[in-house]
Formats: sequence, structure tokens, C-alpha cells
Amino acid sequence: MKKQKYILAIVLLTLGFGASGQELGEVRRTIDAEQYQTAKSMLKTLLGTKPKEGDLYYSLGEVYLKTGYLDSAKVIFAQGIRAAKKNPLNYAGIGQADLQAGNLAAAKINFAKAVNVSSKRKYNAHLAIGEAYTSAAQPDFNAALPYLKRADELDKSDKDAQVFLAFGNFYAAQGKYTEALEQYTKALQRDSTLLRAKVQIAGMYFKAGQPLKADSVLKAVLATNSNYGPAYRLMSDYSLQAYLNDKNNAAAAANAVANYSLYLNLTDRSFDSRLEFAKLLFAVGDYRNLERELQALLPVPANNWKAPVVARLSGYAAYENGNYPAAQQYLNSMFSSLADERKATADDYVYLSLTQQKLQLGDAALVSATKAIRIDSSKTVAMDHIAKRYYNARNWVKAIETFELMKQLGGKPVNAGELGLYHGTALYFRYVESFNRQEQPSQALLAQANAIFDQALRSSPDLITAHLWRARALLLMEDQQNPQGAMVPAYQAYIEAADRSSLAQTAATKRNLVEAYNAIAAFAFAKLDKEKARTYWNKALALESQDPAALAGIKSLAGPVRSGRRK
Repeated sequence: MKKQKYILAIVLLTLGFGASGQELGEVRRTIDAEQYQTAKSMLKTLLGTKPKEGDLYYSLGEVYLKTGYLDSAKVIFAQGIRAAKKNPLNYAGIGQADLQAGNLAAAKINFAKAVNVSSKRKYNAHLAIGEAYTSAAQPDFNAALPYLKRADELDKSDKDAQVFLAFGNFYAAQGKYTEALEQYTKALQRDSTLLRAKVQIAGMYFKAGQPLKADSVLKAVLATNSNYGPAYRLMSDYSLQAYLNDKNNAAAAANAVANYSLYLNLTDRSFDSRLEFAKLLFAVGDYRNLERELQALLPVPANNWKAPVVARLSGYAAYENGNYPAAQQYLNSMFSSLADERKATADDYVYLSLTQQKLQLGDAALVSATKAIRIDSSKTVAMDHIAKRYYNARNWVKAIETFELMKQLGGKPVNAGELGLYHGTALYFRYVESFNRQEQPSQALLAQANAIFDQALRSSPDLITAHLWRARALLLMEDQQNPQGAMVPAYQAYIEAADRSSLAQTAATKRNLVEAYNAIAAFAFAKLDKEKARTYWNKALALESQDPAALAGIKSLAGPVRSGRRK
């Protein structure tokens, strides 16, 4: 009887360990399928019954790392070390968290502890450390390789597909796709159910510019398991990239959203995966659905470090949807929730400034726009809007001040040529209006305008009208008693650019050409070149047969030529 009880106890103990292994394997498959919330719940349940099992703590910490919660991950790894001091994985986990936080010295110390605790025959810690260095934001392949090689050496029978998968990731991250493919193939030879390897191969083909091969691999994955979420996420990622490369590719944007929606349905629709979906919706400009998606994430616990991200996107979406008071509320909430204002992005200040402009908060809008440029010199759009608002209101002084502030801050707008045209014409109009009021404005305004038009043409050679405005500024700078014709080359450049242009000639273009022909003819007439004057006045009349200046010019050719020209 005692013998039977003893045998039963051994059987139960064996079954218990077997169940633990099976359960952990199921957890690993759930993590691989990126069902992180489900995996987290499973692990917490298992830890309730097996509080001394270090691998469970490591897996739970890994889930927190994968979803961006470094502090929570470190807490779990520390608990794992206290529960199972001889398990090396939790030391490796803390080291990986240190690596993600940019603390390389602490990472090395914890990785060394993991190796010291490891059994001489086990290599799981070496594999984890090698993968940590490979997948870091700034990979250190030289540091990763010795750990991966040691794992390979300890896997004496070469049966562990995970070792080959890690080597595949190591080579793929360096763009060594031939070597990576060889390792992924070996991993699949040892475990044909390893769908992660196939998805990695597909990702590699995408990066190598071979989308048809990538699609073929992903179809094979989904033929094996149509519910494997990471395959849909990868398809979404590359559809999004195709859209970002060509913003007119609406089909790519739709595919990105559709595939990520499938991914959500096949995973666990966790807060983190839905937040990534919200980022995708923002990227493709689907602001209505973005606002609805974000509403589903509210309220976010104040202690969740991703709360500012939700507030940020909510502010952006509200602005794009025309709800400016809500946009201001969300953005102010985002700024107040940041422990360090330096974590705010240039786009945060751009959206805040644009919102403040809509709410007529001019001074505050300029402060926010200034902060945006100081963080990122290319983020000039908010200050651009302020300057153009002054320009459209014909407030030349304020418009000029704003354009010049942008330059002082080192702003580097994408549309530098266009902004130069606005800045230069503001200076021109300021001079003209002041001259008309008989205020005797300084020609330095015109000289500055001329220089800015020249810069605009350097950055945007196809900006045809900059030639015209340059000519107008130079014309006003001419000595009326002794004209030198500085404006003639600029008018000629405008004519030549207009002739070369593939754009249809508009009524405005015809008027501008008539102006240019008349100006060149008048200067030629003043310099006694009657034939050239006749040629250009006739060109003007060919475009506008009743143009008074050209008709008067032709008439004047019959009389005596006078040097100089009237104002």
C-alpha cells in the first residue's frame, strides 16, 4: 500500500512538472503570436500557483519589455531573481531593460551575472543576451556575436531552432540577407512550425525591395495558420511604408488599416496594440476614425507612461477635425503630464501653435511656434502660418518681423522658395505703400527684397514669378535720371522661364509678359535702341493689342528719341 502511494506521488510530481513545461510552452507561443495581454494574464495565473519558477517571471518581464513598460519589467525580473536566484534569465532580463534605457554599463554588469549563474550546459541566458544586443535601438553586433556563438557551441546537437532564428535575426539586422536566409532555413528544418522565421524572411524580402517574394512567403504562412497575427502586422507595416513613400497611394493606406485591423482581431485588442493602431490612423490621415479609436482608450490611468501619447494624439486629431477648444485641452493636458518638458516634440508645439492661432491667441501661438523651430529647424509650418496671416491682412511690418524671426532661429522650411517670395513681396509692398504715402522709405527695403528673391530662385529654380518680382524691385531702385537697366536681365529671365514652362499660359502670365516686354522696350528706347524697343513693344501688342503703354511706345518711335525716361 505504501509502495502504491509512493508510485502515485512520483506520477503526480512528474505530471506536475510536465504540465508546467506545457503551460510555459503555450505562453511562449502566445507571446510569439503577439497576444501580449493574454500572455500576461496566463503568466500571472501561473505565478499564483508556481511562485518559485524563474522562467515565468522572465516571460512576464519580457512581455512588459515588448510593450514598452521598462520599469514594470525590471520589477518583475527583480522578483524573479528573489524567487529563483540560480535562474540566469532574470539577470539577462534586467540587463536588456538597462540596454533599452541606454544604461550600457549596468547592462554589462547584469549580463555578466546571468552568465555566472548559468549552468555550464545551458545556453538560454547567452541566447537572450545575444538577442538583446541585436534588437537594441542601437544594436551592438560585436557584443552580440560572442554570446550567440557560445549558445551555438552549447547546443551540441544543433537541434534548437531558436538558436538559428537568433542568428538569422543577427544577420538580417545588418542587411546580410543571404546569411540570414541560410539561418532561417536551418531553423525551419528543425521546426517547420516556426512561423516567426517565415515572417522574418518575408520582412527581409520587403526590405530588399522584393515585395512579390515577401507576399509569397506570407501567403504560405497564412495557409499554414490563417490566425497568425504577426503576418498581418507585417503586411500593414509595409503597406504603410508604401503610402508614406507616395501619399497619393490611397490603396496602400487602406491596406495598412485593413491588415492592422485583422491583426487586432487576431491578437487581444490590448491598450498597447490599439494605441499603435491609433498611430497608424494618424499616419494615414484618417482623423475621424483616429478620434473614435482614442475615445475607446480613455480614461488612461495617470501612472501609465503612455498617457501623454494618448493626450498628444487626441489633441492632434481634435485639431485636424476642427475641434480647437478640445485640441487645446488635450495638448495642455499632455504638456502638464510630462515630467520633463524636453520630452515634448517639435510637432507638439506646432499643433499647439496652430490651435492657438485658430483660437486667436496670437502671442502664445508665436511662442509655441518658436519652441517648435528651436527643437527641430524644419518644423516651420506654424510660424509660416502666422507670417502669412499677417501678410494676408497686409500688415507688412508684422509679416516681415515674423519671416525674419524664422530666419534668426535657423528655420529650414521645406517650401523655402515660396516663403522667400512672401517675405520679399512683403518688403516690396511695404516700400511701395510707404512711398505712396510720401514717407520717403529707404531703398534698403528693395535691396533686401531683391536678395531674398535671388535666394528663393536658388532654392526653387522653377519659381518663375520670383524673376518678375526681382525685376520690379530693381526697377524701383533705378536712377530715374540715369537708368542702368538692372531690371532688364531679370525681366528677360522671367520671359525665358515663362516660355520654357510646360504650364498653360494664364491671363496673369500674359499680363506679366506684357509688363516685361514694355519695361525692356522702354529702357531700349531710353538708350536710343529703337529697333529693340520696336521689337518688344510689338511682342506686347501681340499678346494685348490694346495695351496703352505699348501703343504709346510704338507711336513715340515716330518722333524724336529722348534719353532718360519719365517716372
